Amino acid sequence: MGFKVSIDAGHAITTGGKRTPLLPEDLYINGSLVKRKGECIHEFEFNVRVAKALGEALKRCGIEVMYVNDMTGASDTALSTRAKTANRFKSDVHISCHYNAIGSCASFQTKCEGLLVLKTLNCSSKTDTLAKDVHNAIKNNYSHTYGVGVDKNWSGFTLAILRQTNMPAILIEYGFMDLYKEAIKMLDPVWYTKLGEDTAKGICNFLG
Repeated sequence: MGFKVSIDAGHAITTGGKRTPLLPEDLYINGSLVKRKGECIHEFEFNVRVAKALGEALKRCGIEVMYVNDMTGASDTALSTRAKTANRFKSDVHISCHYNAIGSCASFQTKCEGLLVLKTLNCSSKTDTLAKDVHNAIKNNYSHTYGVGVDKNWSGFTLAILRQTNMPAILIEYGFMDLYKEAIKMLDPVWYTKLGEDTAKGICNFLG
């Protein structure tokens, strides 16, 4: 029997607050206008792209993939529903894709940047290994990384998607959407495709 990986693409496009501050100028990627000055980028717009890139990379490796949230972004699938779906699927690994922020996203900040991979408090040794393998596979895309952290140490509570899933599970914060230089990369195919590919490499290393 082959391996299975469940993936969720973070928050819905309608989830309050999960978006960049208003962009101070037009955003062009590969010569095309993708966002106008005064618009924002929703976290889901990145999450769904990196989740799909990750899924496609895993499928090429012969791994069965299931997305456990509404991939249209129209509704924010309950965390308990996501966990139950992953558990019923009996996935070997669960990955939750996110983009970080430290403020209210009312304005851009300059204090925090880079990668953070989260595991839950008192997780299994397998989860610890998964987190390290994935972090090692994607860390070279960043000038700064916070490494592997415990959810409660960062948020003050354990994260439901990591606590309620039965398999090794991690949540990846791929950057800070309230840091301008990382926010403007969120819709760049080179950025999210590379991160998806490298995340898949870390998972494949974990699965052997």
